[in-house]
Amino acid sequence: SPHAICGGAGEIYAYLPTGIDYGTSLGRGSWVFEPGRWYELVQVLELNDPDQANGRIRVWVDGTRLLDAQRLTFRTTSMLGIEGLLFSTFHGGSDPTWAPEHDVYAEFAEFADFADFSVMQVVRAGDYPALTGPEDGALTEGFAAHLTWVKPDDAVLQQVQVIPAHNDGPGVNVVLGAETTELYLPMAPEWYGLLPGMSYVWRVRSSSTMADPASNAGWSEWAVRRFRTPSVDATSITLVSPTAGATVSTWPPTLVWTERAQGVFYYEVQLSRDPLFNTNPATAVAPVYWNLVHGGQTTPPNSYTVPANAPLTTGQVHHWRVRPRIQGDGVPVAWSAPASFTAGAAAKQ
Repeated sequence: SPHAICGGAGEIYAYLPTGIDYGTSLGRGSWVFEPGRWYELVQVLELNDPDQANGRIRVWVDGTRLLDAQRLTFRTTSMLGIEGLLFSTFHGGSDPTWAPEHDVYAEFAEFADFADFSVMQVVRAGDYPALTGPEDGALTEGFAAHLTWVKPDDAVLQQVQVIPAHNDGPGVNVVLGAETTELYLPMAPEWYGLLPGMSYVWRVRSSSTMADPASNAGWSEWAVRRFRTPSVDATSITLVSPTAGATVSTWPPTLVWTERAQGVFYYEVQLSRDPLFNTNPATAVAPVYWNLVHGGQTTPPNSYTVPANAPLTTGQVHHWRVRPRIQGDGVPVAWSAPASFTAGAAAKQ
């Protein structure tokens, strides 16, 4: 257990298998706590592999990294791992002489995601970024994401990637300088990127060498986390035009719908004379046109213009429906309730 000692000279006092008698002092005097002022303290602990002394503790005080203790042994068996977080404050010592001589107090506030503490498996070595938000496996609020991390002190280049599940959809691959430790991914229409109901890997690596990113030999290992976008369904979609039961005489007809869910922009559209939209070749009774539509790139938005060579049948009722497109490791959702129109005299055979 790594204790942050707050009385005067700061340090991490860690109880390790390699310790003698009591704990092991790490970085004593690397910072000093002055009474009467607030400090922001960030501590990152990485377990060692059971057969290697490659554990690590890093500490940032007010945004500056002041301790980087490496080659530590926290465990000697894979049966031990990080299972939770316990916070407490107390006076140490083994006899009454350690007790305070008068009343003392310390105030604590703004525990970052303390209630949702999670453990991320670390399989890297060396100096690399520490990801801080969102938490590993987090569900984003809507279809935007704010990625944050702490960079190594000597980093001059940083590479950030956002990778959709199965590489099925838009992603991000950007190289940044040392001036930023965050990346904001906005939702549509500002950026047509994150798709609903699927997972993404986001990762960051850094280099202390200013060289061509493609051939830079100084890249660290990747720091990796995952997040997931919210699920959606077709209940937020309203089929607008043609109006239900209308006769359409203009050619080619354009199907238009509205979307109440912010950030959703990619759709599947089906059009057929068959109200059941049967696509089984052995039993289908009419063609089913099944198309992917980027609602942010159509005119008008969220629309599908039937191709000029589509064989709509004059005087026949045609049915259409829409649903959000789900990709990657997401699960397709049910279609909207269908609407219908009759192809008028201008419809081609």
